[in-house]
Amino acid sequence: MADKLKELVTFFILNYATITIIGSTILGALYFLRKWIINGIKSIELSNSFHEHFGTFPAKKIKDLHNTISRSSNTLELRQSISEKHMQIGIYICEAETGRCVWTNDFLNELFEMDSTHMKDYGWAAAIHESDSAKILDIWREAVTENNPYYAEYKIKGRLTNRVKHISTHAIAVTDENHQKLCYVGYMYEIK
Repeated sequence: MADKLKELVTFFILNYATITIIGSTILGALYFLRKWIINGIKSIELSNSFHEHFGTFPAKKIKDLHNTISRSSNTLELRQSISEKHMQIGIYICEAETGRCVWTNDFLNELFEMDSTHMKDYGWAAAIHESDSAKILDIWREAVTENNPYYAEYKIKGRLTNRVKHISTHAIAVTDENHQKLCYVGYMYEIK
């Protein structure tokens, strides 16, 4: 028995590099296979939820959904252009999770004296008056993180005229039927 054990130990010592390479290759293959299986399960779950939502004819339902959204957005655009002529209110839409601005109306752009591309993400924050800057961003981020309505009054400095304006803003989370946050929609006006 001792000779067999001595032989086995000698074999292991002489072939240590080969055994290590084979062992790590097998472990690597098992790790890859595990990730592949997990990703496969995730894609099956995603596919199932996709088919639950869109049914067996997803292309037609997606096209119908797109057409409905297009018709609604055209109606919304028309209503917005009419209301903007009569109301002096800035409107904005922000991402649900990050709070980054994705859309602003023309009145809000004029109020900040920035175009819509500069207002996106956190570009609007560049116009916040130095005395309010840190506080306002903290209040906004906390509202988004905690899923709370947002309300603030602060000063902005027009990017072109450097005129200081006192503004009030309100925003709420828009949710779907499952109470999942879709985005934040808010409005802003100048306090005179």
